[in-house]
Amino acid sequence: MATTLKGKAGNDTLTGGDDVIIGFGSSSLTVDELPNVDSSATTAKVTLNADTTSYTASTSMLTIDGGLVSGAIEIVGNAKANKIFAGDFGSTLNGGGGNDVIYNFGDEDALQIVGNFTASVVGEDVTFKVGSTANAITLKDFTATTFNVNGDEYTISEGSFTKK
Repeated sequence: MATTLKGKAGNDTLTGGDDVIIGFGSSSLTVDELPNVDSSATTAKVTLNADTTSYTASTSMLTIDGGLVSGAIEIVGNAKANKIFAGDFGSTLNGGGGNDVIYNFGDEDALQIVGNFTASVVGEDVTFKVGSTANAITLKDFTATTFNVNGDEYTISEGSFTKK
């Protein structure tokens, strides 16, 4: 039996059920005691509603799709390798650790990287290696010509990532 919860205003809690389909706005949602949910699943994905203004990934979330968001949004990933799809209206993106891939990065978007980083340009991708760890953030399918990283502006010039 499928259980469907369509939350409106306020915080919603769903307990029980077998297969769960969830739709929610900018309020929070708690889901407990679901027998067929694997918190280590590799396909955990959320598609954010148009009115969402901020989203922080749970520990099991892998893919965060902000493509439908109708305004600026702040998206924070988790320690896993996230795929984050930015919206079209000036997103602030924080991968939260892990080897993240960010899609649709535009001129109005801002990337927050904690610690020192190096950047390399390979083909159509920009990859940021963070500190001395193996963690990296890769920008794919971006439309940006300038990049706001930690409040500084960068450009791609002759295959290199250069601070303005």
